[in-house]
Amino acid sequence: MNLRSSSWVVVGEVGRAHGLRGHFFVSGRTEPIPKNCKQLFIGRDPENGLGRLIVINENRQASNQGGLLALKGVVDRSQAEELRGQTIWVQREDLELDETDEFFWSDLLGKPVIDNAGHVLGVIDYIDNYGASDIVSILSEDARRLSIPLVSQYVDMNFSAQPERLLLKVSSSVFAELWDD
Repeated sequence: MNLRSSSWVVVGEVGRAHGLRGHFFVSGRTEPIPKNCKQLFIGRDPENGLGRLIVINENRQASNQGGLLALKGVVDRSQAEELRGQTIWVQREDLELDETDEFFWSDLLGKPVIDNAGHVLGVIDYIDNYGASDIVSILSEDARRLSIPLVSQYVDMNFSAQPERLLLKVSSSVFAELWDD
């Protein structure tokens, strides 16, 4: 799937079940799914139908644990647990984006990463957040991998919402010993 041209955006994963009526937490988010989202896609690939489109019955904040969802047809705890770990997608147009200081991770996927001397390190193949900052995984042409924090000390953060590339403020030599072989 070409995520860069997709009308779908990943917003998290199905987390642990909550209660007995099919509710579950949304993992990978600190805030609930936007209220204007009336349906979502759960699965691997909405563009190719690898998963299913589901109507949202309930969407709320769960204290400091992020979003809590209840979906049509998911009526008990065991059905919610069966979905655990699956990717949650929403329609791109259902998400608000302030293009002056926000971007979608999916808009960076597949983009080249270039150091301050103009050398291409590879392309972005994965982005995650483990709490401190977003982490960009770069896949080199020879299939080595490098993970770097998406922070202003390393990355020129003055890119548009749909950038052509990710520019580093530093030389690739800063990360020379961090590549996975």
